[in-house]
Amino acid sequence: MQLVVAEYINSGEYSRHLPEITGVYKRKKKSMIKALEKYMPAEAGISWTDPEGGLFLWLTLPPYIDAAEMFPEAAKNGGT
Repeated sequence: MQLVVAEYINSGEYSRHLPEITGVYKRKKKSMIKALEKYMPAEAGISWTDPEGGLFLWLTLPPYIDAAEMFPEAAKNGGT
């Protein structure tokens, strides 16, 4: 597998693909931030990061919300 990855990188395909995939993730991040701003009111005490790079946002929930309790319901409704 390492040889396959090395060949992919050395072929130049990775460098050509990177700008496209970066744009896709940037649009997805902007969309998620916009949805959070719309549906997560400030008075709920929920905050989130707005990363400059990477794939993930980090949400901080107030102490009265237990994410572990929410997980089964979210998973049942298509969340992961």
